Amino acid sequence: MPLHIVPPDFSRRRFISSLLTAASAAGVGLFDDVRRLNAQESLEDDVEAWALLSDTHIAADPLTNARGINMADHLRQSVAELLESHKRLPFAGAMINGDCAFLDGQSEDYRTLGTLLEPVFSSGVPLHVTLGNHDERTRIRSGLEKVFGSAARDAAAAKAVRPAQLEEKVASRVRGRFCDWYLLDSLDFTNKTPGRLGEAQIAWLDESLKAEPNRPALVMVHHNPHPISPAKSSGLTDTDALLPVLLERRQVKVLFFGHTHVAAKFEMDGLHFVNLPACAYRFATEQPTGWTSALVGPSGCRLTLFDTNKAHALHGKETRLKWRA
Repeated sequence: MPLHIVPPDFSRRRFISSLLTAASAAGVGLFDDVRRLNAQESLEDDVEAWALLSDTHIAADPLTNARGINMADHLRQSVAELLESHKRLPFAGAMINGDCAFLDGQSEDYRTLGTLLEPVFSSGVPLHVTLGNHDERTRIRSGLEKVFGSAARDAAAAKAVRPAQLEEKVASRVRGRFCDWYLLDSLDFTNKTPGRLGEAQIAWLDESLKAEPNRPALVMVHHNPHPISPAKSSGLTDTDALLPVLLERRQVKVLFFGHTHVAAKFEMDGLHFVNLPACAYRFATEQPTGWTSALVGPSGCRLTLFDTNKAHALHGKETRLKWRA
């Protein structure tokens, strides 16, 4: 299954946090944009907060630079902002959506990643990690275990996590208060760009959705969907097999993905597609980097992007997604 690193007393902390949310949200934030995030103005009065990061590209040496930026510095800043927000509106979890490692998923890459993410774990926020094309299934486990120990091995026992029983892929469902997150594995070959889900994983997703028709579902995968000539794509090569499942199962509300290092969104038959920006470097100078907050309620969610440089037009802007019927 994808790695789920859950603090041992998370259930108790989550209960206490829910009692304190209203009071915490009233506090004055260090950042104006974080204060706006916590204002909870319409779409939902009652929400559950999730932190979304993608494409961290962390190398073993935290001083490593690529494309003119230091990836560890970018993640370190995102973690600090995330924790500041967590004080006011506690996060139910933090998703790290693939391409966690810099190039080919070395164990020490993941050890450095774990060290940078450890303050999030220590604050009581579970970490849910998926795989991208720069990751490696065995080494990510061994690397993160060097930081988190048994917490990186025993999270399958967490009540909110249900792993898929698949031979090659590592999918799972994470139950939230208002929705179910389906975390998919699109890693095909390490350090080769295209991704693939495979028939067995798509069948598991379809059957899981069929069994929970009344639970809003948010699907997350690293690779971008590419419905036109997907076999030649550098994104998800079996998009044509995934899309019918997502569109037919009306409880699926959003597909989150990364890989492109682009911040974007579009719709198809009421289904939202959200391309998360890279936490690390940008491919195009006009794109932001950073992390995204998702405030999820029973009928929609509110997304806020936090740009690393605080200068991008999308920084601090709220996007509201209403669930399709």
